[in-house]
Amino acid sequence: MNNSTITRLSKLRGAAAAVGVLATVALAGCATGSASPETNERRPEQVQAFEVKLDDGRSVLCVWAKSGYGGGLSCDWARAVTD
Repeated sequence: MNNSTITRLSKLRGAAAAVGVLATVALAGCATGSASPETNERRPEQVQAFEVKLDDGRSVLCVWAKSGYGGGLSCDWARAVTD
């Protein structure tokens, strides 16, 4: 290789390194904040907790929540206990 080819390769290598650094900085700017899961700061307007007694003798803790037009019922079936 002659000197002009080596000079061109050096410039090309330097340009590729600069593009790599810029890409890394640009992508790092997208990852702001903590790594913890996002929390929803909105709270339901109405919440009621109650125990449901089943025919087989178990009881299950359930929670009913309503917010605006949405809402729902959630029960802890994994911890259903026999009285």
